[in-house]
Amino acid sequence: MTPEVRWHPKQQIALFVALMGLKPFGALKHLHIVYVQKKLSRSMGQEVSCQEIWDFLSTLYDFTQAQNHLYERSPFPTEVKDFSLPPELTPLIEKKAKSVAQQSIPVTQASSPASKRSSREVTMNDSDTPKPKLRRR
Repeated sequence: MTPEVRWHPKQQIALFVALMGLKPFGALKHLHIVYVQKKLSRSMGQEVSCQEIWDFLSTLYDFTQAQNHLYERSPFPTEVKDFSLPPELTPLIEKKAKSVAQQSIPVTQASSPASKRSSREVTMNDSDTPKPKLRRR
């Protein structure tokens, strides 16, 4: 087990330098913290766990507020809504379902071994198969 990090000003500065250009929130927050952890461990000469970084940063920042602020500014809607097709498409869907049902093979016929072979397999022998010609250079 690694010793717990004591966050003196020198270690805090090293953490903030490692965090430059990265956000500890958003979609890539875990990837960013792993990168920070590797960079921080190298600069401090001591192994620092990701959990220790999260614990320290959570004393400084409210990540839920930052995450909410990020999603408020998102150009994409984040509300979950039930999806349904427009009613105009219902006749087309029914028509397609009927045509697929008419084309499908009954289960009893498809389960027999003879029906699984294609007509090519039944009528053609290996001797009838044309062999590829080799070209010489």
